[in-house]
Amino acid sequence: MVPSTQNQTGATGSAPTLLVVEDEPLIRMDLADCLRIEGFTVVEASGPQEARQVLSSGVSIACVLTDLHMPHRDDGLGLLRWLAAERPELPVFIASGVPDSLTLARQENDAIVAAFDKPYHADMIAAEVRAMLARKTHA
Repeated sequence: MVPSTQNQTGATGSAPTLLVVEDEPLIRMDLADCLRIEGFTVVEASGPQEARQVLSSGVSIACVLTDLHMPHRDDGLGLLRWLAAERPELPVFIASGVPDSLTLARQENDAIVAAFDKPYHADMIAAEVRAMLARKTHA
């Protein structure tokens, strides 16, 4: 887990904190670095267990970006179920290389804002996150 130095969201001048959950280290680091360049604060988690630890720690997270299919029993679908039960207000973005994953994911959590096919482009994810945060601010 890479801790965030910024834990406020919504305050003027503060960078929203995003939680990136990805089991592939190079993909996770690349996405996190790109999102930091885009102006976000990023906390990285290597899987659902680490993500739950971050979310239970009190760090203020604006949204979660998670890989959907990770090669363990406790995968992205399990994380979606946990988020639906424990943090239903938290927006979720998913990424997957498996076709039709969004349908399956929506059965687990209806807070999914968008789904991205792998390989994805970090600038597209950053734009979607910005749009979601703008909608929340104006709501």
